[in-house]
Amino acid sequence: MEKFYIESMDFVKADQITQELIHELYAGYENGTPTVGRHLFFGAATPKGAFDFIQSLTAQLNKRIFIKGRPGSGKSTLLKKLAAAAEKNGIEVQVYHCGFDPNSLDMLIFPKLSTAIFDSTAPHEYFPDRDGDEILDMYERAMTPGTDETYAAEIAAIKERYTANMKEATSHLAAAEAIDSQIKSFYTAATNFSIIEELLPQLQSELMKYIL
Repeated sequence: MEKFYIESMDFVKADQITQELIHELYAGYENGTPTVGRHLFFGAATPKGAFDFIQSLTAQLNKRIFIKGRPGSGKSTLLKKLAAAAEKNGIEVQVYHCGFDPNSLDMLIFPKLSTAIFDSTAPHEYFPDRDGDEILDMYERAMTPGTDETYAAEIAAIKERYTANMKEATSHLAAAEAIDSQIKSFYTAATNFSIIEELLPQLQSELMKYIL
């Protein structure tokens, strides 16, 4: 699916959007000390389907930018460039990777800027619902109009196969979860938890040495 959209992508426009965001978000906050972003995941594929914590992670932020688009419309590349610019300019950034493809990025959070920007498409699709929310539509701003219509039949077939395979994958995760629970039950029955309780204070004491 990405192939159809990448061929219709205007990368000059996409880069202009990136530079606009860098100026809009970082102006006045840069310093001369580069930083390293904190790399995380905000969700995963689970036995019950895709699950994420985007809403709770962004609940206290003043500004949220919802990136809309299609596969191959430059969403992850935009986030990678924003993350690199933040690190170069000493701006604290939390970098959230895609659980399906860890080489791809799905969200950035800038704690000091009280701002998040994230890929708001399936399976983590959300829409603005409060002040400070806004949409950045990469399909509308950086892609040849009519691309959806030109490849409608091919894209529909790909979506159908993708959905079927994701459902099958989820069923396998559910089966694996059931087997894992069975294995855990054997070890739980054989564990002396009184020993665990005795070890706990010792471990807490060791950890406090590093905290203090």
